[in-house]
Amino acid sequence: MMKKSIFCLFALLFFISSAIAAGTSAVSSSSTSVGTFYISPQSLYSPYPVEPGKYMDLWMRVQYRGEKTIVENVTCIVEAKYPFSFDPGETAEKVIGTMAAYDEVVLKYHLRVDEKAVQGANTLVFKCKSKTSDWIGTELTFYIQTHEAVIAIDRIESIPEKFQQGEVGQVKIYISNLADNTLKDITVKLDLLSADIQFAPVNSTIEKRIAEILSKTSSTLTFDIIALQDATAKTYKIPLTVTYRDDLGTNYSKSTIIALTIEPKEPEILIAHEQTTYIRNEMKNSVTISIVNKGTASVKFLTAELSSGEGYQILTPKQVYLGGIISDDSETAEYDLFINSSLPQIQLPIEISFSDAEGNKYSIQKTVEIKVYSKEAAIQLGIDKVVNTDPLVTGLIAIILLYVLYRAIKFIFFRKKKV
Repeated sequence: MMKKSIFCLFALLFFISSAIAAGTSAVSSSSTSVGTFYISPQSLYSPYPVEPGKYMDLWMRVQYRGEKTIVENVTCIVEAKYPFSFDPGETAEKVIGTMAAYDEVVLKYHLRVDEKAVQGANTLVFKCKSKTSDWIGTELTFYIQTHEAVIAIDRIESIPEKFQQGEVGQVKIYISNLADNTLKDITVKLDLLSADIQFAPVNSTIEKRIAEILSKTSSTLTFDIIALQDATAKTYKIPLTVTYRDDLGTNYSKSTIIALTIEPKEPEILIAHEQTTYIRNEMKNSVTISIVNKGTASVKFLTAELSSGEGYQILTPKQVYLGGIISDDSETAEYDLFINSSLPQIQLPIEISFSDAEGNKYSIQKTVEIKVYSKEAAIQLGIDKVVNTDPLVTGLIAIILLYVLYRAIKFIFFRKKKV
């Protein structure tokens, strides 16, 4: 009897320590009678809830409460039924032997849970017998829950696909409940609070809530947002958080990143002749072409190429690389041209190539008209002045010429005389 008491004590201690170390649940809320044997409400199973495809440990605390002083050949068995089963080598039947009145034993069973088990309450039968009584059993209930209560983010839809500065649109979040049970208190948060994120909510908050989503069903949440008027054109990474709970009260949270893009408006490039000097015909001229970025976003990798045409010759390279131009700024391309046209203007065909912040490529062709002045027209307009010779200078030049002529004649005369 002493040995049996010691055995029961150690079994009970093991039982309690196991219950503390792992998530467990009571088999029943009150003592359950199996003939003259009672199942204690402290009988537990672990883990709780039981998961499909895994194992369940079951501790049965059994007490003898019969009228006899002792009972012999006590045996208890777990009759497993789907989704529970025993692996080969695991014993469903436990032989206790002799028990005295109010003796207790703890029986441990190790059962497999089928991987296709459906979430919810499932049962198996626990039975005991003795030398003087036949099998008497009771049905025990266990709760099975799928491995993880999962809400999946199926896809993110941005309307429009790319925003422009100041444009109002929507972000639609499509979510599905992949669990076998209803999920509740679903909250989806679109985090737009960072100063680096150039979006803001419109007539709504950044959180949306759903009371529940039934198993294997879907739901959609819509956020109305606006791209800020002065936003930088680029792709923004926005944190998205989903929180929810299952029907057991377990809370879950998952986070991800969605991408929203602000694209620049169609680039506005102005090309014009910068009239720093007047262009004269029949001479070499420096021609300056001004390229102005009037748009709200920067452009980059800009090149200007001047094509050959009538009335001029290009003396410098045709293509000029200018690089990037920020909004409301300009760059200049300079060309040396020899003008050989008598017309009052010439046409310069120029092609501008560049990329925007998103890497989209653009090409603009434009003919720039340049005014050309003849010498006479320049004098008439006061651009050039008539060169008037000073009389004193003229007299000095005449004296010099006469002196040179005198010396030449004298040289020739004396040479002939010697001959």
